[in-house]
Amino acid sequence: MDIIDKVKGQVDIHRLAKSVGLSTRQLERRFKERIGMSPKQLCRNLRFKNILKYLAESVADSWVDAALTCGYYDQAHMIRDFKHYTGASPGRYFSQPNRLKVAATSIF
Repeated sequence: MDIIDKVKGQVDIHRLAKSVGLSTRQLERRFKERIGMSPKQLCRNLRFKNILKYLAESVADSWVDAALTCGYYDQAHMIRDFKHYTGASPGRYFSQPNRLKVAATSIF
């Protein structure tokens, strides 16, 4: 968990499992038992937390740049996560009053 947190969710799960001497399946099982979610879910949560913080504290040139900076494969993956967690696209979410303030103070 410390490794995933340190790299803000930007880690390959297969490499992580190998580095700690477990199979991918064993790592997933231990995560679910101890944390309540899979390592992939934790990575997704941390990437989303990171993108919220980044967008609240920075002026992104584009959604693509923001997505790539925060560890997303592409803009579509970032938008999918945004819709999953907030119910809205990033543009729509941040067009609402006080959303940047909420994102900056979020303890997700």
